[in-house]
Amino acid sequence: CSLCRSPCAECAGSTENDCTKCYSSYYLRESTCVRHCEEGEWANEIEKSCEKCDAACLACSQAPHRCSSCRTGFLLLEHRCVDNCPEGYAEIGADGVCKKCDDSNCDDCVGDTANCTACQKPFFLHDSSCRRDCPVGTYAAT
Repeated sequence: CSLCRSPCAECAGSTENDCTKCYSSYYLRESTCVRHCEEGEWANEIEKSCEKCDAACLACSQAPHRCSSCRTGFLLLEHRCVDNCPEGYAEIGADGVCKKCDDSNCDDCVGDTANCTACQKPFFLHDSSCRRDCPVGTYAAT
């Protein structure tokens, strides 16, 4: 019998590098011990292993579906990667992050969370905000 090659704490198979468990400061990726997980993987601290993020995630942490950034063509919405921002959210910045519109009665905001472009019924849009009634000197255009 031969010793496993460090940083393997335990190994099995035909070579000294077929790791099954790593020393504490390393993570197991397939049968290799590494210090850091690669892009598209997350460090599972319980299993001490590198695990793949969901397909749309560029990076994730704590779980495969808890994204911190998304691959090209996807937008980050509350730690998930989505195709489009849903109603009530705006795509903000070059990083493609969906943020909730400032006005809770806003159905759509563009470029800025304060720039409402459409309101939920029965509200009316006036100066980028949603109002229950139109101000004096204006009317409800449909």
